[in-house]
Amino acid sequence: MAVTEESPLASSVANGVTTVFPHSFTVLDAGDLVVKGELAGVVTTYVSGVDYTVSGVGTNSGSVTFGVAPANGTVVTRYRDMTLTRETDYQDNGDLLADVVNADLDRLVFMVQDIFAGGKGPASAVRAPNGEALQPLPSAGTRALSLLAFDALGQPTISVPASGTAADVLLRLANVASASEGPALMAFTPTLNYAAGTIGQALRQRIWCITDYPWNAVGDDATDNYAAILAAQTALAAAGGGTLLIPRGNFRYNTAIPRVSNVDYEGVGWSSVLKPVACSAFTYGYVSGFDQSRTANLAIEAVTGGSQIGIYQAGTLNNADELYGILIQDCAIRGFNIAMKFRTVRNVSIFNNWIQDCNSGLHLIGQCIVTNVFGNKFVFAAGSGSGTQTGVLCDSFNYTSGTGIVRPETVCIQRNIIYGYTNAIDFTGVVFGTVRDNDLQATGQVIFWSTAAAPIVIESNYIELVGAAAVRAVYGGPQSSAIDTSVIIRGNHFSAVGTPAATSVGLQLGDAGNGNQDNVRVENNSFFGFTKYDIAFYKSGHITVRGNQCYSTAVTNSIFCTALAANRPSYVSENDCYSTIAADAGDIASGLLQLGKNIINQTTVDYGNAGYSGWITQAYASGDFTAAGAMSWTVASGDLAVFDYRILGKEMLANIIINTSTVGGTVNSPLKIKIPGGRSCSRRAINACHILDNGVRQIAYFEVDPAGDATQINVSKADGSNWTLSTDNTYVRGQLTIPLV
Repeated sequence: MAVTEESPLASSVANGVTTVFPHSFTVLDAGDLVVKGELAGVVTTYVSGVDYTVSGVGTNSGSVTFGVAPANGTVVTRYRDMTLTRETDYQDNGDLLADVVNADLDRLVFMVQDIFAGGKGPASAVRAPNGEALQPLPSAGTRALSLLAFDALGQPTISVPASGTAADVLLRLANVASASEGPALMAFTPTLNYAAGTIGQALRQRIWCITDYPWNAVGDDATDNYAAILAAQTALAAAGGGTLLIPRGNFRYNTAIPRVSNVDYEGVGWSSVLKPVACSAFTYGYVSGFDQSRTANLAIEAVTGGSQIGIYQAGTLNNADELYGILIQDCAIRGFNIAMKFRTVRNVSIFNNWIQDCNSGLHLIGQCIVTNVFGNKFVFAAGSGSGTQTGVLCDSFNYTSGTGIVRPETVCIQRNIIYGYTNAIDFTGVVFGTVRDNDLQATGQVIFWSTAAAPIVIESNYIELVGAAAVRAVYGGPQSSAIDTSVIIRGNHFSAVGTPAATSVGLQLGDAGNGNQDNVRVENNSFFGFTKYDIAFYKSGHITVRGNQCYSTAVTNSIFCTALAANRPSYVSENDCYSTIAADAGDIASGLLQLGKNIINQTTVDYGNAGYSGWITQAYASGDFTAAGAMSWTVASGDLAVFDYRILGKEMLANIIINTSTVGGTVNSPLKIKIPGGRSCSRRAINACHILDNGVRQIAYFEVDPAGDATQINVSKADGSNWTLSTDNTYVRGQLTIPLV
C-alpha cells in the first residue's frame, strides 16, 4: 500500500473516566505500539493484553482501550516503535510478489517515521518528551562561552553567568582563544614539585622569565633587580635547571649575579639588556665536572664599570678546582675594564659576540684548557679602565695550593675582528696557541708571545699596525735563555699605516739585549708600509725565513738579523725584497746564517751558502720503525704512504704518512722512526702530528732529542699514555723540522 506522511505519536490527558484513547497513524502489529503514562513525574509503561487492547491494526487509525481508566491527570502517550529488522528474505529466481515487496518497503518507511517524527530516537540523543517540539539552538558564535538554558516556554536559549561566579570562572578557564583567559588563569607555584603529566610539571620545565610572578623583575633602567634575578635562578636550579629568559628591557642590578650549575641565561636579542651597576654582570664561584653554562643572545652593559669585569671566574689557588663548559654566544658586552676573565676553566667557547669599548676583551689567566674564540668582534674606540688595552691576553698563574705555575693550553683564536687596542693578541704565556683567519689591528703591537711552549701557529691573518705609537706588528719577546717551542708564521699579510719613520717593524724576534726565540718558521707572508724592517731577528737560532714578499719601500732593510745564537743556524732563502738583507759578516762566515737565493729590488741574488735540496724519498726499510720496551711496531712497505725529506742548510724537514700499521707486544711508548738520510739531530725539536691509535683520533707529537737517541724521531701521545695494541689500525701523519748535526 502507499504510505502517507504520518506522525506516529499521540498524547492525551486522562480524566479518570475515559478508557478509549484513539490515534491517527498506522500500526501493523499490536506489539509495535508503546503506551506510557506519566503522573507527578512517575512514568508507567502499560502492557498490551494486560492493561489495554489495540484496535485498528493494519489501518491508518485505531485506538487503545484500557481495562481500568488511567487516573485523572495522567498523560497517556502512544507511539509506534517498530523493531529495526527486516524478516523477508528474497531468494534467487524466487517469487517477487507485489504484496510482499510493498509490505517490506512500508515497514522501512514506518521505521524512518518512528525515528524522525515519532517517540523513538537514538539512545545517545538528548530529546524533549514525546509530544513536544524544540526550536534549533542559537548559532555557534552566539552560544560560545555561554551556558545552555531554557526560557519560560521550555525552548533552548543561552545564559551569561555573572562575573566571579563559579560558572563564570569555569567558562573563562575553557576559553582557549584568549591570551588572558584559559591557561592564563591557572594557578602555579614554581617551587612545587608537580606530578608527572600535569600542567604544573610542564610549566616547571619551560623557559622561565625573570619578569614572571613571583620574581617580577622590572626592565625600567632604574629598579635594582638583583633579588628578583637571583630568586628566579635559585628556583630554576631547584627545579632541575633550564633556561632563564631575559625579555626586552633594561634590567639594572647593584650586585653581581653568582652563576650556578645547569641554569642558562638567554635573551631575545640585544634589546634584552643586563646593566650591572659598579659590579660584574656574572661571577662563577662553583666547580663542576662535565657541565655547560650558557649565556646567549643578550646585551651586557656596564653602568660605571670602568674597574669591573663583565663575566668573571676568579678561580682559587688550586688548579684542581676547575669549571667545565662555558658558552658565551651572540652577546653584546660593553663598558667594562675587562669583558671576560677566566682562571681555571676547561672547554670554553666564545662565539659570535660583539665586545665594544672594554679596556680588554678576554683574559685567560692560568689553567684555561681548550678555549675557542671564534667569529667575534672586539673593538675599542673609547672607554675607561686600567692596564694595557688588549683584545685577548693569555698568561700563566701560580697556583700556590696546586701544581704551581700553569699556562693556558690549546687556545684557538679564529675568524675574529680585533680592532683599536694597544695589543690585539698577547700570548705572554700559552701552550698550543693558534691565531688563524683573523682581521687584526693594533696601535702598539698586534701579536706578542713570550714564554709560550709547544707550537704557536699564526696563519692567514690580516695584521695591521696603525698610528704614531706603533712599534711592531708581530713580536716574539726577548728571553734570558732559549725557549723550547715551535712557532709557525705563514701566509699572513702585514700592513703598517701612519707609523713614524724608522720605527715600525713587521715581524721581530728578540731584541738587541736578548733573543733566544728559537725554532721559528716565517714563510709566504707579505709586508707593506713598514718604516724600519719588514723582518728582524736578534740573538736567536733555528730561524727559517723563506718565500716572503717584503714590499715596504721606506725600510732601512727588508730583512735584518744580528748576533745569532751559536750552534743554532738560521736560513734566509727565496724571499722577494724591495730593500736589502742585512746580517753580521761573522754569522755568515761561521755558517750561523745560511743565505740562499733571494730577490733584492727585482734582482736575484744568490748568496751561495744555503745548502738546499729538493724532496728526497727515503727508501723503505722495516728496521726504520721500532717501539719502546717490549712493544713492537710493524710498518709494511704498503703502509708507508710518504717518507720524504728535504735539507735546508742545517735543518731537515721530514714529511711522514703511515697508514694501517700494527702495534704488538706489551703496550708502551713511544713509537720510533729512524731519521731519514742517516742523519742525527743537534738539538731537541717538537711538533704536533695526527694519529689514529687503534682507530681513535688523538693528539700526539713528533720529537727529536740528542739527550736520548739522536737518530730517532719519537712519536708520543700528548697525554703521555701508552699506545694501544692494534692490527692494521695505527696511523701516523705529520711533519717535523729537525736541527741537524
